[in-house]
Amino acid sequence: MYEDYDFSKDEKWNLYIKSADNSISKERMEYLKQIWYKENVNRKHQIDNNKISNVKEESKLPYYIYSTENIFKMSFMLLLFMQGVAQIFGYLFNFLALQRQIRNTQIQQRKQYVKLLINNEFFHNLVFLFLFHFFERMHNIFIYSPILMHSWVGISEFLFLHHKSIYERMQQYIDKTKQNKELIMIQKQKIEIILFPALLFAKFFFDIGNWILVIFYLIFLKMKYHTNKRSKVAWIQIDYFIESHLPIIIVSAYREFRQIAVHFFVD
Repeated sequence: MYEDYDFSKDEKWNLYIKSADNSISKERMEYLKQIWYKENVNRKHQIDNNKISNVKEESKLPYYIYSTENIFKMSFMLLLFMQGVAQIFGYLFNFLALQRQIRNTQIQQRKQYVKLLINNEFFHNLVFLFLFHFFERMHNIFIYSPILMHSWVGISEFLFLHHKSIYERMQQYIDKTKQNKELIMIQKQKIEIILFPALLFAKFFFDIGNWILVIFYLIFLKMKYHTNKRSKVAWIQIDYFIESHLPIIIVSAYREFRQIAVHFFVD
């Protein structure tokens, strides 16, 4: 029975809801619990709307802040053809998301705060945006596609957590995004990695960009490699793809080059 189910002992539920914070109303949390119970425990369970409507509502301020963050995400996605404006919305939504995650973490020491920043994907997005901010000739949709992907993942989570009616209309797409979140985020890392040789190519052959940008972007990738597990997975998958498609006669040369690159990134 749903009423007797102990959600506190369900590791999958606790991991799933970890990303949520006090922006979720009690009414919405009750609805999410019933969806979770139906999808993962008992598919015959009928969602009780009376139980949901009887839950008392609390302050909506966290919800308004979270909504603003996602409005900025949507604005970023829709205004990419005006990339100067889109950048501003990119800064805003990543800053709000970073603050939201800091609020949800009990930080007692400055070292913990620094560690959270270095490991946080939204902080990485802010660094990424800043690196490309001053190089207008590098502004295009491909450059910003990693943040575009992250924006859609965040919007999908927001709609699922807070907007029942919109979620039900877009359930197929939102559920697919939730199920493939990790794969999408690894794809994000892959594009960020592929951008580095693209920057080198643009600088060498078309004199587009700047060596300062190339150097700092390399430092950015190295930071992500050391702090982001998804980044390591992305590097491994790219490496496997390249090696598996190379002619046999140059595989050994590629492996030598890879050893130099790995030594450079890991050390």
